[in-house]
Amino acid sequence: MKHVYFRIAMTLLWVVVGVISMNPLFLIVGAVFGWSAYDLWKKTKDGGEGR
Repeated sequence: MKHVYFRIAMTLLWVVVGVISMNPLFLIVGAVFGWSAYDLWKKTKDGGEGR
């Protein structure tokens, strides 16, 4: 579960930096981290190992 929390934190960091700097690349990277966190969370929630 630590991986999920780390990816959520990275998502928030990249999105905030992207909004402040008005740079869409940071928002895209944040979205990728967010999707990765959601996918890993979904796998662990369904009873999978998640890693």
